[in-house]
Amino acid sequence: MDRSELKQRLRAFEQVGQSGNRLFQVVRLDDDTSGFGNGTYIVRILAPWASGKSFDEIMDPLLELLWQTTDPETRGAISSLRVSANEADADVFARSEGLNV
Repeated sequence: MDRSELKQRLRAFEQVGQSGNRLFQVVRLDDDTSGFGNGTYIVRILAPWASGKSFDEIMDPLLELLWQTTDPETRGAISSLRVSANEADADVFARSEGLNV
């Protein structure tokens, strides 16, 4: 699946999230070059509500929503979700992984 198709398929995930109490935005889709995610993407999410929350408090609602709004093929194109509470953190993490920002 290419980047534009994945972005399109994630629209429902993003729209349902924006209509709830956990506003977030998919800000980037990066190629996973780790060797484990052959042809998959890292989905970078900006979620201001995530500040100060535990991993489970952040990921549980996002993963539940992802499963409710996407099909197995879409989820198979995602190697990981990376969540940042602010945009500056998302850029720093991307740079630390050698990605172009």
